[in-house]
Amino acid sequence: MLYTLRFKTTLPRMTPQSRRHGIFINTVHGLLYVCIFLLAGTGIAMVTHYELPLNILGIELSAQKEGYFSTFSQFHEIHLLLQQAMWWLIGIHLAGVLYAKR
Repeated sequence: MLYTLRFKTTLPRMTPQSRRHGIFINTVHGLLYVCIFLLAGTGIAMVTHYELPLNILGIELSAQKEGYFSTFSQFHEIHLLLQQAMWWLIGIHLAGVLYAKR
């Protein structure tokens, strides 16, 4: 947004070829955003259920050591699944960019 305000230049966008194509584009973009926020959320959840406290922007999240063995591993598994999903979404997005620029 700051780039467009500064330079007043818009990048040419590919118009979707069909309704399904537009839905696919919006779905991939939406999933990318959801995945990023869920990765951050599960990362914070893992740290709060770890042995050491976390300090984010001056806010200290205390560690809950009693839930370490059960809760941490669950959040860790979800975090790793989201990490794999993110890589797949990045690959799909890159393929879409290459397709649009052909």
